[in-house]
Amino acid sequence: MENEYEVLAEYAHGDGVSEIDFQDFIMEDDESIFRNCVNREDEDPNDVVQSQIDMSLDLLTVAKFIGDSKWESELKKRLAVMSRRRMRLQHNNSNGMK
Repeated sequence: MENEYEVLAEYAHGDGVSEIDFQDFIMEDDESIFRNCVNREDEDPNDVVQSQIDMSLDLLTVAKFIGDSKWESELKKRLAVMSRRRMRLQHNNSNGMK
């Protein structure tokens, strides 16, 4: 399935298409396409951001363990951005917006 995605991406890039509706190319009962997705459209954005924060914290532990200060710095910047994103989402949700 991954190779099929790459072929579709190449065609879209070659045609100058900015969006592809993958529903046109996958079977309804084929959930394998979502196996490696970071998130899905129907997920709560708060859950997605929290999951990304958790993964980045895990990676930060690895970066510290192996002594990769550059990677550690990049992860800290990423965590700061995601933290601000989470605060905006929480603020919007508390104001009744989604």
